[in-house]
Amino acid sequence: MRRRFPYGEPGASAFRLCGRPVARGVFCAAHAEIAYQRRPQSAEMLMQLAGLA
Repeated sequence: MRRRFPYGEPGASAFRLCGRPVARGVFCAAHAEIAYQRRPQSAEMLMQLAGLA
């Protein structure tokens, strides 16, 4: 069974969410890719995201 809870205390240097080494913020590299996504760069992309294009 996989543990799905944070490891350690928030704010501590050893705090982790999945047990892998922290790469960005409190996330491992794989979860940081999900958590930190690039924002759309153009108005057209924003319209598509909103379902208006």
